[in-house]
Amino acid sequence: MTTPVTTNNWIYCLNKFRFYSQNKQNRFVPDRDFTLKSYIDAIQNNTKTQPDTALCISMPLKHTLCEHYGTTKNTHPIRNYLDNLLNEARLVSELIPKRCTISYLHWNNNIHQLLDDAEMTELMFHLNKHFSLMPEGEGRYVIELLYGHIADSTIALIKGLGFTHICLETPTFESISEARVFIDQMALMRSYGFETINTSLAVDKCHDEITKHRQLDFLIASQPDSICLLDSGGRGNNAASNNWQDSCLSKNLNDQLIKSGYNQKGCCKFSNSDKTDKWHIHDLIGMGLSANSLIDNILTRNASQLDQYIKCIRQEQLPFQYAGYLIPQQK
Repeated sequence: MTTPVTTNNWIYCLNKFRFYSQNKQNRFVPDRDFTLKSYIDAIQNNTKTQPDTALCISMPLKHTLCEHYGTTKNTHPIRNYLDNLLNEARLVSELIPKRCTISYLHWNNNIHQLLDDAEMTELMFHLNKHFSLMPEGEGRYVIELLYGHIADSTIALIKGLGFTHICLETPTFESISEARVFIDQMALMRSYGFETINTSLAVDKCHDEITKHRQLDFLIASQPDSICLLDSGGRGNNAASNNWQDSCLSKNLNDQLIKSGYNQKGCCKFSNSDKTDKWHIHDLIGMGLSANSLIDNILTRNASQLDQYIKCIRQEQLPFQYAGYLIPQQK
């Protein structure tokens, strides 16, 4: 039985693409009468009138297939999933006219850990084959990376694949030497000419206030274009926390960033570059297991069980699971 999507997590995930303020309250209203045909009609109706759209690729296999990423890399389950994902891309592309370009592409954070270089290249090849991706320099192509799983060769690869922006989940530095290695790798990334390199810091980890300020100092020293202060679940850290101690710490961290030349943009994002400003996206089509799509005010979700996802693809149908509407909350 599917749990209705009423959690902030899903809405926040989608808000990353439309750049709603985290303080803007929205309510998800499920629609049990919304069918696969309704989803197909929504995609086709919108892409008839919109000159461009966005794609997001999801590969949330950490908990589905393995406990550790390395144990399944280059093995049959990942290959099987990738084959079905490529078929889903083909099915989605049949609904989108070629004149409708892809101006925004987002790869979620598990992909570079699960796929090898050849498979990442294969995935991008098929996306270019099935969709009209904007040329490099015109579109915004974003990849999420997890520091600690990035080889120097990976940086060269993602640049060669056409990615223009990096969103980097940064570590908790345990020593100055670890921080220096991170700063050196950030410098290497910048040398490849990515438009922006954006970082995040989980501020609710179990460290005292002095340690958290030192962590932020290290991150600032690496010169990212933006820094997001998040909790460990990936949600924006809000200075209006109900916990007085957390609220004071959040304000102090905010002040530390502002004094270092970062401007606050939203409740948790700080930037020293105009390049990180909002990128308007009208619609977002998600592909992959548990992927979310946002079309006008319609929110949809793909199948969340791997066997069901694969079954749908093999039957030549989109793995739609359920949908509803995102309604602004009345003040």
